[in-house]
Amino acid sequence: MANPLGNVGQNAMEAAEHQRNIAERKHWYHLRRVTAKIVSRISGMTDPQAAIREIERYANTEEFAKTVHNTARYMVNEAVDNPNTTWKTVLGGTPKARQIQSALRSRKTAPAIDAATDELIKRNEDLIRSIPKRMAERLREMIAKQGEDASPEEIMKQIEREAPDIVNGDLHRLARTETANAQAAVMEARCQSLGIKLYVWCTRQDERVRQSHYKMDGVVCKWDDPPNPERLAHEKHVYSAYHPGGIYNCRCVAIPVVDETAL
Repeated sequence: MANPLGNVGQNAMEAAEHQRNIAERKHWYHLRRVTAKIVSRISGMTDPQAAIREIERYANTEEFAKTVHNTARYMVNEAVDNPNTTWKTVLGGTPKARQIQSALRSRKTAPAIDAATDELIKRNEDLIRSIPKRMAERLREMIAKQGEDASPEEIMKQIEREAPDIVNGDLHRLARTETANAQAAVMEARCQSLGIKLYVWCTRQDERVRQSHYKMDGVVCKWDDPPNPERLAHEKHVYSAYHPGGIYNCRCVAIPVVDETAL
């Protein structure tokens, strides 16, 4: 479906996509640093079971708690602190646009953003805190597959070789999903504060777009009435209603409708 905002909407989509790609790569980098710290705790150990216990012990330390909080805060702030490109693309020279620009500069939206940020940081802390548990579970599976004939030394060599990448898939999904979720939550908070009631659902328009979201592309939605894409597409598996970026692996974005008369 064509973007009802025309070239402005398309340009805003491209700007938002570029912005998200940068944030996602940074998220991925910092999550990898978290796993590297975990793996460093078992370097040189010779007992696989002791290595797993050390990972689980480290997950409950003050040092790991600080790492979790700092990583979550950085990830969320990266989404919060970089809104300008999308907004500059959407805003034109209308009186309302100038009012919005003034509100953004004066930090009128700050209270709503602060509330959204606090919630997002807590959510990301919970997710990052689960990484050692996931790693320990995968290592137990690895040990079980080796069988009784493998020596502890052989198993530890494999663990040290594979542990840094053993939760790679989880980290990719976490980085992608949480980047989208953070940007979506911040965009919603800003729009609600600015009195912007509508947005256009935009996909990346490639073969990876899920069918239910493909049908949402270009659809005008209300912030106070999120759609249910799976139900609208009559799919068998239905989730609760959500905005773009509000579900796992979603790469869609919400482009705010600043001037409703342009629709």
